[in-house]
Amino acid sequence: MLLLTASINSRYLPIAYVSASRLPRRPAPRALLAHMLGDEAYATETDGDTWESLAIIRGSLFITWVVAGVVGALLGGMIPANWLAADLNLGFPASVVLMYLSVSQLRARLPRFGAAHMRLLLTALLCSVVAVLLIILLGPVYFWIPSVLIATFMLSRAWT
Repeated sequence: MLLLTASINSRYLPIAYVSASRLPRRPAPRALLAHMLGDEAYATETDGDTWESLAIIRGSLFITWVVAGVVGALLGGMIPANWLAADLNLGFPASVVLMYLSVSQLRARLPRFGAAHMRLLLTALLCSVVAVLLIILLGPVYFWIPSVLIATFMLSRAWT
């Protein structure tokens, strides 16, 4: 479980690296804004944003996320157990949202892509195809670890 959690959350490493230069220099505001970094904030922010803009974007998204989580937990307790089938995948909508956010970021950055970036993009597309094949072959539970390992290998080879 730890390996799976680390692999899923490793997406924040490049996101944090890219957005770190826009954070304030003082330690407390820097730590707070870094803590509020999320997929939606990264997809919304632009290179020209000031740290004040980041505070508004990240703060509003973070507060919305927390409030929605509490409301969802309260409402989720009201759903009768017989409404939820054992094979119901409630994580699929989140995956679709993450894919949309990734594609929108790629679209915003494509004009700056050179040949090396295009090779990396094509490799990422190939990684997605491999992940789908592994979902088909191994199922939605067991595809994660092989998919992350294969994608890491392929992307590291494309990057060099």
